[in-house]
Amino acid sequence: MFKISRVQKTKLYAVFLILCFFLSGCMDTTQNTTSTTQNRSFQINPVLNVGPSNFASWKVLQNPRNLQLDAITCNSNNTCYALSRQGYVEETNDFGRSWQSFPAPLPLNKKQEIKFISCPGYKVCYTFGTEAAHSGPNFYLSASTVDGGISWNLVKTQYSEIPWVRDFYCSSLTTCYAILLRGILVTTDSAKTWQEYPTPTAVNAIACSSEKVCVVVGGTWGNHGSEGLIWVTTNGGKEWSDKTFDNQFPVMEVSCPTALNCWASGGVWGGSILTTMDGGTTWTKAVMLNANVKVGIISPLICSTADTCYGLDVVGRNVIATKDKGQNWYLQSINNKQLRFLACTPTNDCVGIGDDGLIMNNKS
Repeated sequence: MFKISRVQKTKLYAVFLILCFFLSGCMDTTQNTTSTTQNRSFQINPVLNVGPSNFASWKVLQNPRNLQLDAITCNSNNTCYALSRQGYVEETNDFGRSWQSFPAPLPLNKKQEIKFISCPGYKVCYTFGTEAAHSGPNFYLSASTVDGGISWNLVKTQYSEIPWVRDFYCSSLTTCYAILLRGILVTTDSAKTWQEYPTPTAVNAIACSSEKVCVVVGGTWGNHGSEGLIWVTTNGGKEWSDKTFDNQFPVMEVSCPTALNCWASGGVWGGSILTTMDGGTTWTKAVMLNANVKVGIISPLICSTADTCYGLDVVGRNVIATKDKGQNWYLQSINNKQLRFLACTPTNDCVGIGDDGLIMNNKS
């Protein structure tokens, strides 16, 4: 039911892009697009540190139920929700130490896969995935509950292109965004109907600072060059403003703790962090490389406040973190090859999940 994790897809995507670069360039950035690329100046700061960081230490938690979790989200009430391979939504109120299953499993058949979850309110959760057919139409799936999983409503939306979901987020009780390979799906009526917004290039992730203010990032890589993509909406997806900049690599992740402050990560060859303090008009780039430590693609990237962010290095399975608005980043030397996902609460308490039933947290 849950086959490929988001981080696994990110790694495959990076390998895919690199192969394209050396072969023939499967994503041609010279194709006609509707975006207008604006040049931005960047301040380059090698700021990755190793050593004491005054962050809470990470520890592996017991998992007596042997839960296999594939996606996780945390809300402002310090409650986290995860998708289990057993077909249930699992809830924790103590940062992963104990879990309770929603009463009813997700209403899926063997052809259907749910890969993402977002819970914008008490007992209100939306999940998103695909139903792929060997022949005939493909469908996107949204299963939602407003009673804590006692009952589920499943909506199927036909889509003609490859059913590849990159990200999913609900900014309110009724508004959700699904990030596709080359488009954005938006619902404002609790997933009853979806509006499609095609994008001129591949998109990877979304972050929302309020119900109607969201940032989408993406980009392409090919033998004709590469570029990032940043789109911003301030009216819940009805209109999108192009904030694309020439940063020479795709943007993979984004997190927006406030309307003006967003953080993004990108790069195929090495990890980089971008930040904006003016809603995306100008950006600062910090290259996350030094003589001793090399960090790969950062996915996910989670900023709970304008001061504090956490990111997972896909290659080394280490967590990087900052709590001084990005002036210094610290390597949280976890080096756990099983770690796949992170989610953090506004109080900077984080839960990590991964392969073989791995559950971790940084809660002291």
